[in-house]
Amino acid sequence: MGILIREADLDKDEGIMTSLLNENRRVSINEKRHEWLYKQNPHGEAIGWIAVDEKDDKPVGATVVTPRLVRIKGKDIICWNCGDFSIDKRYRSLGVAIKLRKMARDGVNAEIVPFLYAHPNDHMLVVHQRVGHPIMGQMVRYAKVIRLNKKMREMLNHKTLADIISGIGNPLFGLIGKEQWYRKGYDIDFGINIEYTKEFDALFDQVSQRYAACVVRNAPYLNWRYSASPLYKVTTLMLRRNKNLCGYLIYYYEESDVVQIKDVFYENDDVARHLMGALITKMRTQRVCTISVGLLNSNPFIEILRFFGFSQRAETSSVIVYPNPSFEYAKIIKDAKNWFMMVGDRDV
Repeated sequence: MGILIREADLDKDEGIMTSLLNENRRVSINEKRHEWLYKQNPHGEAIGWIAVDEKDDKPVGATVVTPRLVRIKGKDIICWNCGDFSIDKRYRSLGVAIKLRKMARDGVNAEIVPFLYAHPNDHMLVVHQRVGHPIMGQMVRYAKVIRLNKKMREMLNHKTLADIISGIGNPLFGLIGKEQWYRKGYDIDFGINIEYTKEFDALFDQVSQRYAACVVRNAPYLNWRYSASPLYKVTTLMLRRNKNLCGYLIYYYEESDVVQIKDVFYENDDVARHLMGALITKMRTQRVCTISVGLLNSNPFIEILRFFGFSQRAETSSVIVYPNPSFEYAKIIKDAKNWFMMVGDRDV
């Protein structure tokens, strides 16, 4: 008797998969998430595996892969994005984890898909490496404080004094910020949980030519990934010139005073600077203190962030890419310099 790995039935095993996540994660997972993430993905339904203790037929772990459409050298290719890895605390030996993780690797080796990618935490990174998944790059986080209130309260531990100092400092922050330089030249629009339309397809087709590898950001994908998400509401900042979409930025409020950028896509650096200028200006009026963004360490958007005074934070995480050895683009996708990757491209 030992640990058996079987393929999950997304309908019949929904309760098992949700329970394993809820019992072994710090966040609560609901039924809407299961339906949305595993079954409504426009790139295809998820594939999952469940680890079962044969002694008492008890499910003790699970993981899934969700399909992602990636454009590589102009060709659209379905791959797997690994996620939702969860194991009962009493079974957290490398043996169970490796058995589960091998299922996705074996699928790639069997050419079900040509490659997989993942964004594991430090504990899961060990498992990926044990089954032969190499590190492609590092996800990094950049952040910028745009209002002093929260920082002053943390430093002084005195709300009234902190608010007085912030009342003096915040206007100065606004006056010296480079966002003041980027207020004209484009039509700016903000929309909450918008319906993404064909103009986003056109922008992706145009801009994706600059990158050797990039998750396809067409309207069906964006509508599923962001507008239909049961996890949070997103706001999309759009820039247009002569009524033509030339860039957008997607963000949500992690806290009332913290904004997280999930995705950005733009024609050129001038558009990118105007996107960031518009975002910073808007967030100052909404009493947001910090803007944060996660992205691959080779992403060209980092230069835009640095231009506006964003600084890199300490936390990092690894990106795994594992191709079938015979995949024609294996060398390309294993090199971080070839990717345009944002935090929105990872599992949710």
